[in-house]
Amino acid sequence: MTATGWVVFLHVVGAAIWAGGHLVLLIGPLREALRHRNPEPLLHFERQYEKVGLPALALQLLTGLFLLWQYQAWPFGAGAGPYDRLGQLKLLGLGLTLLLAAHARLRLLPRLNPQTLPLLALHVLLVTCIALGLLYLGIASRYGGL
Repeated sequence: MTATGWVVFLHVVGAAIWAGGHLVLLIGPLREALRHRNPEPLLHFERQYEKVGLPALALQLLTGLFLLWQYQAWPFGAGAGPYDRLGQLKLLGLGLTLLLAAHARLRLLPRLNPQTLPLLALHVLLVTCIALGLLYLGIASRYGGL
């Protein structure tokens, strides 16, 4: 396998951990926390998942930037390549994910209570949808375009 192939592999591993973890959170601990109006199951999951989720997101960021550079996509290329739109959409998804994650980490989680659970649930739903959308973009770019 080429070096770029290994980078793609690591990128996909990071995506699987990030998207999979958020799917598990969405259908498991978050649902339980909302049903019982108790943030503790969510906080417990978050403490455990953060140890692998954040490194997975960092891995995706590093490998994704390398792949954008490798394929000479925007913002690294001249702006007219076939991967430019993909790069722009993926960077937009990354930016939205980082904003939502920072808001949740810095504002919502420290003050989490039964009243703020629905807002955190919305964050989790949005991050999960963005992660799945980014997975789709990666697959679509390889197997049929956008």
